[in-house]
Amino acid sequence: MKAVGTRVILIPDPLPEKVGSLYVLEPKRKAIRTGKVIAVGYKVEEVFKGDIIIYDEGKTGTEITIDGKKYYTVKEEEIMAVIL
Repeated sequence: MKAVGTRVILIPDPLPEKVGSLYVLEPKRKAIRTGKVIAVGYKVEEVFKGDIIIYDEGKTGTEITIDGKKYYTVKEEEIMAVIL
């Protein structure tokens, strides 16, 4: 897949059901997500292929399913942080 412009394509990490011994409720599990970047558009400046990013699934991005695999496409300015 090839991203265009300021778009980033990522594979979302699985939703956590538990953190330690605590169960995470559904609304909180879907709020803030992480994912691995697999493609970046030519105008993207601060995010690179292979980066793990934090994004808000409820406010950004478009979900794409290809051959049963789930991907997200988000604009660079919608990315909250890169995990170092």
